[in-house]
Amino acid sequence: MDGKMIQLATVCAFAISLASTGPIFAAQAGPKGKPAAKTTSPRELVQSDRVLIIGHRGASAYAPENTLASFKLAVQQKADMVEDDFYATKDGKMIAIHDSTLDRTTDACKKWGGKKILVRSKTLAELQELDAGSWKDPKFAGERLPTNQAATLAILQGSVPLLERKGGTPEQTLEDLKAIDAVEKVVVQAFDWKYLRELHQLEPKIVLGALGGGEITNPKIRVIKKTGASAIGWDHKDLTEESIQRVHAAGLKAWAYTVDDEAEMKRLIAAGIDGIISNKPDVARKVVESVKGR
Repeated sequence: MDGKMIQLATVCAFAISLASTGPIFAAQAGPKGKPAAKTTSPRELVQSDRVLIIGHRGASAYAPENTLASFKLAVQQKADMVEDDFYATKDGKMIAIHDSTLDRTTDACKKWGGKKILVRSKTLAELQELDAGSWKDPKFAGERLPTNQAATLAILQGSVPLLERKGGTPEQTLEDLKAIDAVEKVVVQAFDWKYLRELHQLEPKIVLGALGGGEITNPKIRVIKKTGASAIGWDHKDLTEESIQRVHAAGLKAWAYTVDDEAEMKRLIAAGIDGIISNKPDVARKVVESVKGR
């Protein structure tokens, strides 16, 4: 089976699953026995006043990052958004993986020999032959690299996808989302602000987030505003109450990556953070509920 057929079969399987489980934006269980709250659209969610819980590469503290197992677990842990990193393959397909090389999170080196094997050097069909789970734990043996479409559809069964572009053009991203009617159902973020600006020009309906680190200066904020982004995702070590206020003054939301420490989560909440990106969405939710009472 070639890469196009594999991708089509995967997407069709999730479409059937979604049809059997109800609307894409399903109701999520409310905390402490409260009635379930209906999931809002990505734009409404980003603009909401509550502190968002964002699963980093899924629930990657417990399952192999950027796999369906990790994404589904993050949804089960009631993450408001679930992040999925994606690269373009040799044949122009979007696949979920964080690194530009396959060495760390797959058995590519063992399977094909060599080191520093680039994602973009392999076709989708070749990449989906790899084991993307055993490196984390033998119980995840056989877990595959999902396409960005399959990852998006899996996350949509109970959360909002936060798609982080690692590789690929704005045109490829838009084509990939249009194929599954997900343009207005996701948030796309990137460190490449030029990419964000070009994607916004192609399709203003996509909700965007700009990633960065270091001091948050007004010149940086002005550049981010020009991309069409609604939020920034920033290194938590560089976020202070003053810098978060500066972001808010510009009409943007501030998210912190990557935070697993409970004390740091509480510091950020006190400083006014709008979203916590964590490998442990269950822990982040517990902290937010303990501080915010929800």
